[in-house]
Amino acid sequence: MFASAPPSNPIPSLFMRGRRNPLEKMFSPTSVAVVGASDRKGQVAGDIFRNLLLSPFGGAAYPINASRPHVHGVRAYPSISSIGQPVRS
Repeated sequence: MFASAPPSNPIPSLFMRGRRNPLEKMFSPTSVAVVGASDRKGQVAGDIFRNLLLSPFGGAAYPINASRPHVHGVRAYPSISSIGQPVRS
């Protein structure tokens, strides 16, 4: 039992001084590129892309697939660099 309150962890405050949480970009991105996205059932990247389309994500979702022109009805790109704009968090 503590005689007083346990000491607080100073580490988060070092990261947060006037800035966003460093993990916010990872958990709240503004766009996502899914490499290997496809229409085939059971493919992990395809399922991830489909779930992004069905979720209230709200950002841009880009399927990356060099073999298909569209994935789940969305224009597919052969590479991330071919999107023509930055994929940002």
